[in-house]
Order: sequence, then C-alpha cells, then structure tokens
Amino acid sequence: MATLTLKNISKIYPGNVRAVSEVNAEIGDGEFVILVGPSGCGKSTLLRMIAGLEEISGGELSIDGRVVNDVHAKDRDIAFVFQNYALYPHMTVGENMAFGLKMRKFAKSEIDHRVTEAASILGLSEYLQRKPGALSGGQRQRVAVGRAIVRQPKLFLFDEPLSNLDAKMRVTMRAELIKLHKRLQATMVYVTHDQVEAMSMGDRLIVMKNGIVQQVGAPLEIYNKPANQFVAGFIGSPPMNFIHCEVEKRGNDWFVVSEGLNLKMPLSKFHALATTYQNSDAKAVLGIRPEDIHEKSGEPEAVNARVEILEQLGGEVIATCSLGSNEITARLSARTQARTDEQIELVFDLERAKLFDAASGRTLV
Repeated sequence: MATLTLKNISKIYPGNVRAVSEVNAEIGDGEFVILVGPSGCGKSTLLRMIAGLEEISGGELSIDGRVVNDVHAKDRDIAFVFQNYALYPHMTVGENMAFGLKMRKFAKSEIDHRVTEAASILGLSEYLQRKPGALSGGQRQRVAVGRAIVRQPKLFLFDEPLSNLDAKMRVTMRAELIKLHKRLQATMVYVTHDQVEAMSMGDRLIVMKNGIVQQVGAPLEIYNKPANQFVAGFIGSPPMNFIHCEVEKRGNDWFVVSEGLNLKMPLSKFHALATTYQNSDAKAVLGIRPEDIHEKSGEPEAVNARVEILEQLGGEVIATCSLGSNEITARLSARTQARTDEQIELVFDLERAKLFDAASGRTLV
C-alpha cells in the first residue's frame, strides 16, 4: 500500500501538444481513486506517467514520499492492469500469473503460494492449467488482475480494464473489483470513460477534460455539487438537462425564463441569485437532472411538454420531451400514462436545479 502525490504534473508532446496540464492530487494509503473523463482527456497519459511508462514533462510525482520522476517503471513497485489483458497465449493461467515473480527470481515455493492464493481470491483455481484462449473475456481479465495481485505491489493501476467486456460481465467485474479492493485494502488508481463505473467504484473521482482536472471529490459530492457545466453533464446517466435561459428579477422574486418555461426560483436560491446577478435579463443555463423532473397534472407550476420518445426500461420510463425549442429528458414511473406525440405536464424540482454561467460554464447556483 502507498500514498501518491502529484504536484503540477504535465505532459507536453512535440509540437507543444499539451496532453496533461499541471495536475495536483493527493491519493491516500488504501484509497480507490478513479480518473474519469471523455476519450482523449489525458487520463490514460496521466496513469502511464504514474506507472513510469511515459516521461513526465513537468512537475513532481511521489510514491510514499519518494520522488520517482526518474525512477524506472520496474523499480516503482507498481502493478499495471491493461485494457487488452496482455496475457501470454502460449502459457497457462498459472504460468501467466507467476511470470513476473519468476523474472524476479522468487523461490518456487513462494511463487506457488502467491499464485494459489490469488487464484482462490479471484475464483480461478480450477483454471490454472488452461491457456488464455480457452477462457472467457471476464476470466482473462481476472487472470490479468491475478498477475498484478501476486506481485503484492504498493500501488495498483488499471487502464480501462473492463472496456472489452459485454455489459453484463462489466457489472459482474465491477463488483469483483470492489470486493477485491476491500479485501486487499490496497491503493488503486483506475482509469475509465464510463461514468457509471466511476460512480459505483471509486472512493473519490478526478474528473478531467482536455488534460485539465475539472473537479476532485467523492462520487455523490460531484454528482450533487458539480463545479461546472461539463462535470454536471458528464456525471449522471441519463445526463443532466441544460436549458439556455434568462434570469429575471420581478419585484422581490427571481425567475428563469426560456421558450416554454417561466419558473419562479425557490427562496433558498434568492441570496445566491442576488449576489450573482446585479441586473435582470442576464444569460444563464438552467441544469436539472431527469430524476428531478416529475410528471404531475393540475399543479400550478407545471409546464406543458410534448413527448417525443419513450424508452421502457421495466422499472422506469425515460421520456424525451420537447419544451418549445428545448429538448429535455425525464425519468418517469413505470406506471406512467404518457404517450408518444401527446402533451404531458411536468414539474421541475428547482431546489435541486443548478444555474451555470452561460459563457464560462461555471456553477453559479
């Protein structure tokens, strides 16, 4: 187990292509931290710099207080689990798991003990004599994880290890990795573009965009208090609805106004609105999650929307609706009477809504 400290870590490729910009983070001993963001945001590059597989252009990287910028990957005491498993096809499962220990000249008795223990943890005991070609994708990924476990490293690094699996197997493997972390109490850094993986697995998330850290925090903290519009839209499925609007003050009340929308903001938002907006007709973006839009008829604050698409998911219905020129998504009860191409009355839970600056995307309210 280990602590990991990143101070102003940057990666600049030839041609002044900046892949990662001045990342600062403290990862505690035994913590499970997720690097999450869209493809090309720099998260895998950052992970490879931690592993020693990419040279660091700027900043300082420390493991357990030891600066390792110039330390070779094999001397950092880390284990890396790749997206494509990287197993030797001519070796058995047991041989694949033992290979790294053999290269380090461990005694055969110690190798056998570690491989047997890791296989038991991962449910691979009956497959030790098989070769990777005879295994399913999920089993191969468990072998790759087992190869990392037998090393007993200070730090585990995972680079999108579940992306090649089907949807059902990804759910199963997520649960396996969560249980593995609880059992080993190891420090883990995990890269994914899948925000569902990130929300369900990590102690903390580091959300990235264009090589820049947007927000660091616990999953629910980021979900409920996003730092900006990008984070709000990236974390959450279906994603948060965004409606471009104007903020108006009428007497002592505040309203958000858009085509098909004229909503009075709740008292709890008044102080923030008064602090942010010095005059009326200011541009903003209203953000509200699908689960905070409810189907209610006859309510004075309800808005009329037209149902465009209904996605039946069994326990709930995802409704895509048009509201003037805006398109919004709502989570509805499985018992909804809504029908495609018909009107529906919706109520916005504005206590949970966000307002973002229209130009910068920064969270305002």
